[in-house]
Amino acid sequence: MRYLIVPLVGIFLFAIAAGLAGAQGLPSSVGAGLPSLSGLSGSGGCSPVRDPEAGRGLAVNVGYLSTNRSAVFDLTADPAVGNVRQVRHAFPVDGLWLALSANGQVGDKLGIFARGSWLVPSNRPSDRTLLFGTTLEPGTWQTNVQWYNADVAGLYPAYGALTVIGGFRFDSFETKFHDRELVDVDDLATDVTNVTVTSYIPYVGLMVNQGPALKVGLIGFPYVPGNVKYDHTWGTAVIRHEATGTLGSSYFLEAFAEYGQRLMGGYFGIFGIWTYLHGISELDVSRTVGIAVSTSGVYKFTADRQNWILGGKFGLNFTSPI
Repeated sequence: MRYLIVPLVGIFLFAIAAGLAGAQGLPSSVGAGLPSLSGLSGSGGCSPVRDPEAGRGLAVNVGYLSTNRSAVFDLTADPAVGNVRQVRHAFPVDGLWLALSANGQVGDKLGIFARGSWLVPSNRPSDRTLLFGTTLEPGTWQTNVQWYNADVAGLYPAYGALTVIGGFRFDSFETKFHDRELVDVDDLATDVTNVTVTSYIPYVGLMVNQGPALKVGLIGFPYVPGNVKYDHTWGTAVIRHEATGTLGSSYFLEAFAEYGQRLMGGYFGIFGIWTYLHGISELDVSRTVGIAVSTSGVYKFTADRQNWILGGKFGLNFTSPI
């Protein structure tokens, strides 16, 4: 949670400063570089959206996130790394999804958007499959997921209700696998695996914007840069695998929709989001047994994550009464 505090505070200060500057009619020299927020209340549950009639302020999103199929981390080695040919974790991800967002405007048409989000996970068990030599070994691990991201985007009304979107998302998805089911005599209750996928997601897309009532859109990109870090400690012999790599073949796709109305000087809406992220990396592996000199190898790493979010959003205006 501490990694998200800075972007959330930045969004909050951005909204207040811009809102007060616009509301009190400050000279342009004072408000320079602070776009007036004109559309927060109409911002999409996940999407960057600008609604010129909605006022200035912040929007809070609260939703339930779930995977319609399990998230997957798959590591395959050829040749084997210390007799390990494949390790595969498949685990559901769900929990409470929280987001804070703000919208602004540069000039007459260009809208800007900023958002930070955080998942409070339910931490479901993972089904782990290990191919060790010719032996296929199933097992169960507990998980501890930490997932947060931050968006910045620009929006341009292209024609009528059609809006063009371009933006960038920083996404950090870290999973700790622990408290494993003991399968053989070499297993220890203290065995642990950590996998971190950090993605730097550019995206472009289109949105049909019918003001605060209805918004529907699609964003995506055919290539997602990123980094992967993997480490695993196992067994009575203290075998340790450490690996790093960068994402290669990867892509991102997201669809969103929102319906809402103004309410008591603010805005209330319901939203739905569907997101798919796929990435492949070659991980350079260092393998150490006890205090022996480490040996090296290569894992082909594949990550698949497909999730949806359903929830509600409430927008508050920051318009000065003076």
